[in-house]
Amino acid sequence: MLYEKIVEYTTEILEERYFNVFYIMRTFRISYDITQSYIDKMLENGVISKVENIGIGVSYKVES
Repeated sequence: MLYEKIVEYTTEILEERYFNVFYIMRTFRISYDITQSYIDKMLENGVISKVENIGIGVSYKVES
């Protein structure tokens, strides 16, 4: 259930913006480990793509 809310947040709210794990952590008030597991699941499902060298650390972007 939380996974679906996170997918909705990243696809509808963030749309084409780059984001990192901390956007989701702050919004949903969950730990880094839990957030990273949801990000990994979204990567596997093709919801987001990994983009490196954008700001500090690893960033992600919603797939069009």
